Amino acid sequence: ITVKEAEDGDTLRPGHAYLAPGGRQMLLEGRPGAVRLRIIDGNDKVNYKPCVDITFASAAKIYGGKVLAVVLTGMGADGREGARLLKDQGATIWAQDEETCVVYGMPQAAFSGLALALISIVVAQWWHGGNLWGLLDGPALLIVLGGTLGAVLLQTPWSQCKAAVLALKSLFNNKPWPFYEQASRLLHWSHQARQEGFLALESKAESLAIDDFTRLGLQWVVDGTEPQALEQLLDNELSRIEEQKELEAQVYEAMGGYSPTIGIIGAVLGLIQAMSNLDDPSQLGTGIAVAFVATLYGVGLANLLLLPLANRLRAVYRLELRYRELTAIGLLAIARGESSLSMSRQLAQYQGQRQ
Repeated sequence: ITVKEAEDGDTLRPGHAYLAPGGRQMLLEGRPGAVRLRIIDGNDKVNYKPCVDITFASAAKIYGGKVLAVVLTGMGADGREGARLLKDQGATIWAQDEETCVVYGMPQAAFSGLALALISIVVAQWWHGGNLWGLLDGPALLIVLGGTLGAVLLQTPWSQCKAAVLALKSLFNNKPWPFYEQASRLLHWSHQARQEGFLALESKAESLAIDDFTRLGLQWVVDGTEPQALEQLLDNELSRIEEQKELEAQVYEAMGGYSPTIGIIGAVLGLIQAMSNLDDPSQLGTGIAVAFVATLYGVGLANLLLLPLANRLRAVYRLELRYRELTAIGLLAIARGESSLSMSRQLAQYQGQRQ
């Protein structure tokens, strides 16, 4: 099968696979036997570009029930409506199972884990006959949150803190890294470079469908960078990205280290306040109980949120770096003029990655 990135006006031919370019929509137009692909910008209100629903709907309009639609790993509900349209016309729909998906509801799993931990604490408090409202204390929360943030801001540059906050989007966007698509793209570029030369790839480096690292590396290849120098440049860029990602995770790890200690400070302050009421024993027990809520907040914040966030970011970054490594190996193979078979063997070890 010949795999290529679809271009506007391509004729649909047997034995060819067409990849929808990123940031645009792909439609089928024409009649059976004379179908062309249309690549358009589409409506900005559509969440997904490319959108599977739009492609499926155009296929249903032309082929009706004579379609086999395959829905692989992805996010959200994209593909569901288009698959329904095809199914209504008698088409066959295959969907990838949960076990083999690269991405399958990770944000929901993250929220479920945090909710389970919090519910366990609340239920345990209720089970022992404790007052649930006793777990809530505004001043204690202020001490723990304010103290933790203040300590981290004192040790960490503001730019790094800002980057760490923005990095949280990667946990909830949960963008799947297209290993198979990237490997196919690199093999196509390799074939084109051997036939037409590196300059034939110049237009690919300007494509919106590729990420910044791929674009930068491909531009180095087009510029005729020697393989040895290219390898060093790619390694340096990978090291820079890895260091940046690790610094982002370390912000939450540092907060997880400070939070319990700040909680103890809050508890001591609460005990000082409680001891001032020694002349009223009826208030002493309540004051001591409230004081220890700060410790609960500090330890809970660290072990139920901040440290798990740091480790989860590292897990997401590991997958991203594997994707970058696949890209670097492919670009080096192109620069060295290696055969497609040799290149495929090198890329195969990175395919099938799971998030």
